[in-house]
Amino acid sequence: MIAPTPDPDTGNVGGSQINGRFESETQRIRVDMRPDSIPFALKSLKRWVAWRVLPPKKAGDKFGKRPVNPHSGKPASTTNEATWGTFDEAVARMQQDALAGVGFVFVAKDRLVGIDLDHCRNPETCVIAPWALKIIERTSSYADVSPSGTGVHVIASGDLPRGGRKKDKIEMYCDGRFFTMTGHRVDGTPGEPQERSGVIAELHREVFGGVPSDVRPLRATAGQLAAGDADLVMAAESELGEGFRALWRGDHSSYPSQSEGDLALCGMLGRITNRDPDAIDRLFRHSGLMRVKWDSRRGKSSYGHITIRKALQESSGDNSDGDSDDTSNTIAQQLVQICEAHNVDLFHDDRQESFATIPIGEHRRTYRLRDHAFRRWLSHEFYKSTGRVASATPLNDACNLLTARATFDAPLRNVYLRIGEHEGATYLDLGDEDGNVVEVTKSGWRVAPRAPIPFRRPPGMRPLPMPIPGGSIRALRPFVNCSDDEWPLILGWLIGGFRVHGPFAILVILGEHGSAKSTLARVLKRLIDPNAADLRTTPIDSRDLMIGASNCWTLAFDNLSYIKQWLSDDLCRLATGGGFTTRSLYTNDEESIFDSTRPQLLNGIEDIIGRSDLNDRSIRIEAPRIPEERRKAEKQF
Repeated sequence: MIAPTPDPDTGNVGGSQINGRFESETQRIRVDMRPDSIPFALKSLKRWVAWRVLPPKKAGDKFGKRPVNPHSGKPASTTNEATWGTFDEAVARMQQDALAGVGFVFVAKDRLVGIDLDHCRNPETCVIAPWALKIIERTSSYADVSPSGTGVHVIASGDLPRGGRKKDKIEMYCDGRFFTMTGHRVDGTPGEPQERSGVIAELHREVFGGVPSDVRPLRATAGQLAAGDADLVMAAESELGEGFRALWRGDHSSYPSQSEGDLALCGMLGRITNRDPDAIDRLFRHSGLMRVKWDSRRGKSSYGHITIRKALQESSGDNSDGDSDDTSNTIAQQLVQICEAHNVDLFHDDRQESFATIPIGEHRRTYRLRDHAFRRWLSHEFYKSTGRVASATPLNDACNLLTARATFDAPLRNVYLRIGEHEGATYLDLGDEDGNVVEVTKSGWRVAPRAPIPFRRPPGMRPLPMPIPGGSIRALRPFVNCSDDEWPLILGWLIGGFRVHGPFAILVILGEHGSAKSTLARVLKRLIDPNAADLRTTPIDSRDLMIGASNCWTLAFDNLSYIKQWLSDDLCRLATGGGFTTRSLYTNDEESIFDSTRPQLLNGIEDIIGRSDLNDRSIRIEAPRIPEERRKAEKQF
């Protein structure tokens, strides 16, 4: 409760009057939010909080916004990742506690920049002030209308220069802030954040001027390395492999937290610098993990210096963290021995990706050795056998050794995602906890408890239901809104989606508002390959598209308004075959290769197919509008 003040609308005095207004404001914002329109590139990151409306401190002030931890419902911090969650978790907390909405937290290593344009939009007419419209058009990236309707949040990909962050009605952030998100996209702006480093740099220079000499950059690049240091990094990449490269570019997804990733990278840097703390600190500042926290004070020291000291203690066998100092049997060796004791099956694929098939109860699971899930399993087995916790450095050393064994000493095998083949039979991974698959041969089908081939299960994969004999495809017809003439085309696309190899036709569902295009797309997607994100928004770039194809069998893109030329070309390659290559980060000539062929479906109101090559690969379906008397809620459907 706040001190009573005159209400500017009614003239009444009383805290309850103000509380009533901010409760109404909370309800308005929550009801008006459009979660399905928020970019997938943001929703796929674990950077989300819920938020509550705070009453104004005095009459005439704006409502406040407080971030809320999606897990506990307590206040969240924009500098503590333990208080953030997934998009779905934030939405669930919003609904459970009747909060105002959800917010996205900016982290420097994500290379996402938020541009806050305040008091620039008329909420009644939706007209945007010329000065702000110029910035929005110039940035040409995702633009989200603020909850009040009076501001716009532009989000783009790039590096934010050092210097000022706020001036007049413009703010620019890449770290330590959160943006409230409504999903109300400014008309004409892209549905996903776009790469705009040059525009961001120019805008920052125009708004904030020069850079103070005493401001330290949040992130440095490999190009700023001195010649000797660049040689050290290249040596580390050669010696330590993908584990080092991932941390160097800022990817700590294989570790429980970024702090664990910081510790692991410092341990690796210690190995190539002859354990020189100053050299470790100097190199770390050029890595993708560098953040403001590195220089934050911890008593008489700093977070960075403590992390370096701890990494050197662990690598020297110091027992200060409870690790054994028996050099003949290090923790890394014990971790490898655990894998041997559990008969972990190591192998690699034709792209030199390393895998392990591990026992989980009575079943077996296949993971990439760089997957977080494998490290969690190994850490858990170590704890069960020793009663101690394996820290990041020995865990990373063990995984590096296992990767070398899988690459050079283990067999080559194909790894499949959802659909696979072996000796003339096709296998469909049901994705359930028991590891069941459907085996399809010329003589029929059966459910088998285990596949003779390895299947990979990415985190977003969801299980298919257990099939029951005696069904009929005709049972699906009432759930598909299409004409009788187009029904066989949809069946043809569905059957094609269960083939192991392409090419695959692209199903394009067109129809006006109210024709249940998204519902139809979701139904078809879930019949083949259910996923946590059944329907996706437009990918940001080719890399984003191919990463999606690497993590699900069927791609479904929802509510497309247009298809850019590069995306049209990439969809064609994805349908009929063809890889995408890019230079690996922080290397001179090493390539990362994405090579996938996938079933796809698209939907939109207007005719979104503009190029002939994409048209040749497409099956078009015109979904008729559903009359009001036949419409029903999706839950009922």
